[in-house]
Amino acid sequence: MEFAAELRQRGVEAAASRQATRGVVKSYSPIWQVKAQGEGRLRNERPSHRVDQAALDTRADALRAWSEITRALAQSDIWEDRALATQMLEFVNAMPVGREGAILAQRIQKTVERGLER
Repeated sequence: MEFAAELRQRGVEAAASRQATRGVVKSYSPIWQVKAQGEGRLRNERPSHRVDQAALDTRADALRAWSEITRALAQSDIWEDRALATQMLEFVNAMPVGREGAILAQRIQKTVERGLER
């Protein structure tokens, strides 16, 4: 059971974040396909990553949002905000989003470093 569904069963309002928000790029196969593949009955394998333009646009939007939030926190006068910006940078750097993510992460890092120098 997914985490958000488990929380809802316990009376907590929760919704799962989108894969792009978490930096996830993997497409998961339905259980029947996994089972068929294990038994050697699956004819057409599904690609493990979505590469269509809509998926790329969604990932880019998510990275831009992370970038804007991190920049705002890095420029804050509050030390805890700047520390959170550093943690967010580490999270973005760990995202498996490829070249675009790496470029954005470098830009964010420069902003964070300027903010931490205060």
